[in-house]
Amino acid sequence: MLAQRDIEGNVYKVGLSLPLSGNFASTGEDVLSGIQLAVKHIKAERGVEIHLVVEDSKADAKSAVDVAHKMLDVDKLPMVISGPGSSANLAAAPIYEQRRTFFFVVSQTPKLNNAGEYIYKFSPDVPKEAVLMAKHLHETGIKHLGIIFDSSSDTSFTINEVLLKEFMVGSSTATSEAVDAKTSNDFRSSLTKIKAANVDALFLAPGPDKVIAQVINQARELGINVPLFSWSPLETKTIIDSAKQNAEGIVYTALPFSCEYGNTQMKSYCDEFEKAYPGKNPLHFGPQAYDALVLYINAILTAGLKPEDLQSQDGKDRLRYELAKIKNYEGVSGDISLDEKGNITEKAFQLRQVKDGKFIPYIK
Repeated sequence: MLAQRDIEGNVYKVGLSLPLSGNFASTGEDVLSGIQLAVKHIKAERGVEIHLVVEDSKADAKSAVDVAHKMLDVDKLPMVISGPGSSANLAAAPIYEQRRTFFFVVSQTPKLNNAGEYIYKFSPDVPKEAVLMAKHLHETGIKHLGIIFDSSSDTSFTINEVLLKEFMVGSSTATSEAVDAKTSNDFRSSLTKIKAANVDALFLAPGPDKVIAQVINQARELGINVPLFSWSPLETKTIIDSAKQNAEGIVYTALPFSCEYGNTQMKSYCDEFEKAYPGKNPLHFGPQAYDALVLYINAILTAGLKPEDLQSQDGKDRLRYELAKIKNYEGVSGDISLDEKGNITEKAFQLRQVKDGKFIPYIK
């Protein structure tokens, strides 16, 4: 481990490839906020200076590739953290892997699980959400389900695919409609088809919170009054502010992070977040990125690596060796263990619901 005298004067550079514009902007801003809190924490607790290089990936494949080339060829960064946007992350990951650059991803697509030795995924796989939701729908007595998903998002496409498979057993049927959330904000045509199918319930995974709110409102405007269900991106203030009463009663799958119902680390994170960003509410993306950066720096210091060491293959190998040891770490996003491929292992999803304008644990 580096002694304090060895740490002082060293600055570790970290790249952030985040969706800071477009429909995913709220998720990118949350990741940036979480990272900034982590930088402050690491400076106070470990005496380590971190220099951030921030670029807008726009959750777009081409933009994410352009950002990757800049961060590697111009900024010469040894490590990059990426925010949500599965298609963007899938496009950029091979570039970082080829250049043997650490790429820590806040993304739920399972297609990143085998992306390479330098790709570390800090979000659990989205199929686990689909499995939990299908079980709940069956227990609720839903027989014919409508689904709205985003065809431009690999994560959204995946949850639709798995939910169809898990739900359509026995006499249960489903009607699935694809939308392109990147190019449209009018989903009435797809919703009209869902309405004509006389579904018992509607599951919404059309993209991030902004898009989900639009679909909720348009569904209710069209007279679709069946119970609504959704996935983890729903849990944001945008849903309450934009969908208002239309969101009441929605049951959705959620990650463990919660300011009200979480563990001590989560509540401390929320307190720090509130002090740093008055009037904003933390989402679950920032805490995942916070933990990713803290674990990265912890591994660097345990391996005794200075910034220049991260450019050598020996330094990279030593860092990978330390990262492979991450087991049962109690982070602000929940307990974290990484498997042999650098993917976060079991992080159980849970059911929550919208009630009286708040997100609370689901009550039967």
